[in-house]
This record gives sequence, C-alpha cells and structure tokens, in this order.
Amino acid sequence: MKIVSHGGSALYLLLLLSTNNTTATEDVEALSSIINYFSDGNVDEYFVELYIGYTDQLPTNRQKIMLPSKDDLNLLSKNVEFKNFIVITDQMEGIDQLSIVDYKPKLTVLVKPDRVNDIIDGSDATSNETNNIRDTSTHITSEPREGVLDRPTVVFTVSSRSIEYRNAHGEKYHGIWSNYFSKVFLQKPYQHKDLNQIDGKNFRVAYNNVPAFFTKRGEQFDMFSTENYILDAYIKKRRLRTTWIFAGKKWGDLNKTTNSWEGVQGLIPKVGFNQADIGVCSTAYTATRNQLITYSVAVDEFVKHWVSKSPGRVSPTLNIVLVYDWKSWLALFISIIAVGFTLLLMVKVYSQMGYKEVDIPAIFLLPFGIISAEAFPTWFEDGKKKGAGGCFLLLSFGIAASVIAFGFNCNLRAILLKPNYNPPLDSAEDIVKENKAALIEVSTWHYAYLSTSENPWHRKILDNYFFRPKSMGVIEKYENQAINENTVTLVLKRSALHIAKNSKKLAHLPRPVFHISKEKVRPHYVGWVMQKGSRFEDDINLHVLRCHQAGFIERSIRHIQTMPSSADELEKLGFNHVALPFYLLISGVFLSILEFLVELLINKYGKKQDENIST
Repeated sequence: MKIVSHGGSALYLLLLLSTNNTTATEDVEALSSIINYFSDGNVDEYFVELYIGYTDQLPTNRQKIMLPSKDDLNLLSKNVEFKNFIVITDQMEGIDQLSIVDYKPKLTVLVKPDRVNDIIDGSDATSNETNNIRDTSTHITSEPREGVLDRPTVVFTVSSRSIEYRNAHGEKYHGIWSNYFSKVFLQKPYQHKDLNQIDGKNFRVAYNNVPAFFTKRGEQFDMFSTENYILDAYIKKRRLRTTWIFAGKKWGDLNKTTNSWEGVQGLIPKVGFNQADIGVCSTAYTATRNQLITYSVAVDEFVKHWVSKSPGRVSPTLNIVLVYDWKSWLALFISIIAVGFTLLLMVKVYSQMGYKEVDIPAIFLLPFGIISAEAFPTWFEDGKKKGAGGCFLLLSFGIAASVIAFGFNCNLRAILLKPNYNPPLDSAEDIVKENKAALIEVSTWHYAYLSTSENPWHRKILDNYFFRPKSMGVIEKYENQAINENTVTLVLKRSALHIAKNSKKLAHLPRPVFHISKEKVRPHYVGWVMQKGSRFEDDINLHVLRCHQAGFIERSIRHIQTMPSSADELEKLGFNHVALPFYLLISGVFLSILEFLVELLINKYGKKQDENIST
C-alpha cells in the first residue's frame, strides 16, 4: 500500500486504520461534532432538527421533529412552516429531493452503519483509486451536474468512522472522525476553508433587458445601468465563471388555466426549474411567484411617472411684477391710496389754518414721489409754524417706502433675469385641467390601475387617452413625447432619462428634454430571483445591501441625468425684461395726448363762448 505524506494524508490513513467499536453515545456525540464542523457553527438554536428514520437524538436545545420515513413529509409540509432546518436520516433513497414547502435543508446528514460506496453523487475532489489515496495538489472545481442538490450533504459511516461530504457545488471530499482527538480530519486539511466557498464557481444568470435597469446586448453591457453595476461588482468580487441565459423578454407567471408552472416560459421558470442560479432585471415581488422562487432584498424601486414635453419658455415681460407677490402689491396699492386721502384731508384742514393750499393731483402723486426718494414737500410749514401731524405722516410713509424700495431693488435683478416657463404637469390633476391626452400601453396594468384607482384624477385621465399604436416603437414613443406638448405618457423615470441622454434624434433639443412629474404611479420595489434555499442567497443579499450603502443607485442615476442647458442661467438684460415700463410709458403718452386734445377742444369751445357773450 502506498502511503502519501503530503498534506497530512499519512495521519489520515493512520486514523482510518485505527477505527474501533464505539458506543451509541459516542456515535451521537461524533454526529453532533460533524454537523458543527461542516456547517461552520452556523446551525444555531433556531434551527429545526428533522429526523427521518434515525432515532438517536442529538444533545442540543434545538426543536426536534421525528418522522418514521420521508413519505410523512407531505403531512408535515401542510402544517409546519420553517426555513432553517437540517435533516438527519438513515434512509438513503431520495435524500436529494428532501424539501419542506420548497425550502431545502441547510445540511443533510445520512447516517449509515456500514460503508456504502457512491451514496452521494458529485465531482470527487479527493477520490480513492483501488483503495489507494491519490495525491492531488490542487482543488478540483468542476461544474455541478444538472439538478444536483445545492445544499451540502454528509454521509457518516458509523462502523468505519469515514465521512463523505458533498458541498453546495456538487464537489466531494473524504474525511474521518477521530475518536481519540474528537474531531474531523480531511484527507487534505487545507480544504476545510474551501468546502462551501462561492469564489470561482459557475454562475448561471438569466436576464431580460430594461434600459437603465439592466442591459446586455451580446457581449456589451451598459455598466451604468443600476443592476448591471451591482451584478458586475458581485461577479468580479467572487471571480465567478458566468453563463448568460436570455429569458426572451418574458418574466413568466403561473398558468391560471392549469394552475401550474409547467410549460411557462420566462425568467421565473428558468430560475425555479434550475436552468439558472439567479434571474436579474427588475422583477416585482408577488405571492404567486414566491411559491416557486425566492427573492433577494430589494435591488431598486420601480416607479412610473407622467412624462411630458419640457415646459416651454414664456416671455419675461411680466417678470418685474413677480418681484412682489400679489399680497405685497395689494398692500402697497392700498397704502398709497390711504396715504393720498389722508394727505388730502390734512391739506384741506391745514389750508383753513393758514397753510399753503395744494392742488389735488399733487397730493395723490406725492406717495409715488416719496417711494422714488424725492424730497418731502413744505406743505405743512408756514413761517415758524409746522403741522406736526402732516410731517409725521410723511415721515412714517417715507420710512415704509424706503424699506419697500430696498426690497424691490435687491430682488429686482434675480427676478427680472430669471428664465420663466409654463406651469409643469406634476400630477394627474394638472393633466386633466390642461386637457392633455394620455398615452398608455395596451398589454400592461396601466388601464386597469387607472380605472380602479382611489385617486379620482386618475380615473378622469381615461376620459382622454389612447393606446400606443403597434406601428410605434418604444423608443419612438419617447422621441415623439419630447416634441409633442399635447400628450403625456406613463413611463419609468430612469428609462426616460436614459433615452434623453442616448437618443440621437433628441440630441439637438435643449436640456431637459422631458418633464417628469412629481406624482408617482404604482411605486413598488423590485429584486432578483433565486431558487429557494439557493447557496448564493445570503451572499448576494449582503452584497446588494452593501452596494446600497455605497451609493451605487445614486451613482447610476447621476450618470444618466443631464444638466440643464446654459439658457437656464441668468441672461443679459433685454427689451423683453423692461418692456412693461415702456408699455406703461406708451400708454401714458397716448392718454396725455388724448387729454391734451380734449383740453384744446374745451379751450377752443370756451373762447367761442366768451366771444359770443361779448358780442
């Protein structure tokens, strides 16, 4: 017999030859240690121990369920729901198919009294050859066969204390339990750290294409799409050998006629029936799908908005009016009128007391003069006498007018030169009031959702809508929306930003191309799908959460957002900005000429009357 000393194989052989008879108690203690060894201590007190045929219970505090045979699992599945469990059995047949409510055991332990060859299938990483130990210097990583159980399986032979272990990737290891050292020895001790690692394994990815979420065309990736970015980071981190499987632009759902997934095509069945390890591309969470597959943590938010043509520019002529709001303008107007009438009353009273008389137009024009910083009049001064009431009124209005003028001058430039736009369509209410036609998709949830929405404005939108014609492509729909101000469409915000950035037909348009409403329509989270109990599940969930913390979503959105055109910055002062004062001037000139002509006619008519009287 050849003895190989490399990697501790000599020690392993000596232990193998030194096995002796043991008691039932020692067998149970050995089994408990083997479970802890191959689960890396991750099987805690919250796990359930499911015994099938095997009657010796482990000395643990975990819940235990005893079944005579695996045929009793059907009864158990209807009444018990748990995800984390291990199976301990002495029944070899059908151990690969054990599951409870579609969840597979974290570890399956097959206890045999005598050595049984080829009990578990898989690629043998440390195989025996005619009872000789073959020296292998490298760890063999072969592809798992189709349908292989993706949870670890241990075969413990009681009589010989030998152990056969198949990991989650279908690779086999050989070892032995030492009664003397009370621990597990593998043929190659360094292999323990590699028993269930994911690094460097095969990874089958089923996918669909949704722009800005996940996009793969041949070997080309849009690395700034959210899911591409996160998935690529995971593949590179784990150095996975990836196989890509296109799902035909279908997600798949339960066949309602047969109430079965058989024959259903799409992303969900490919993962659920073990044709892929993971399915990516914005898959919504539904209870029906969850019967076949399990979901990752939320990868992204899937929400639609009303998208319309970006609001057009309006003339800045009335910008000067926007320096104050309507309440401020009203208060200013009332103040001028009130001060004018108060001055008129005071002037009339003071004139009877010997002060200078003032004509009425001058009285009502005085508040405007004070606002424009003209000097105070001397109406309430007569030699050494002063009208204290009138002077105090002028002083009070002068102080108020100076504050008003300061505010006006400070805010004038920013408001006067600010670009002004038409009101945006930010909600379904705005769309209905502006009488815009809504474009919705035929084969989606759009019509059903809007027609039954609790928002009454959603239902009113259906008074003026149309379906996207079959002759109009999806990209064409966005491009038409960018130039059509009479319609709105219900689309994904990120897809609209992606089209605006990459469409050649929209490249000449000023930014932003679209206006995206603040109102969200049917927001929900989306994730990736995996087989129930997938060996990748926990690792991928942790990776996605770390990507969220690192800001991967925000980075991908920033990449597709476009900055507003330079036309949105403050402009040079043009005629349109100061047109209102000129309009007022022209109106004043016209009225003054009209009044002048009236005065001429009156004067001419008065002279004739005087001549007639004199004659």
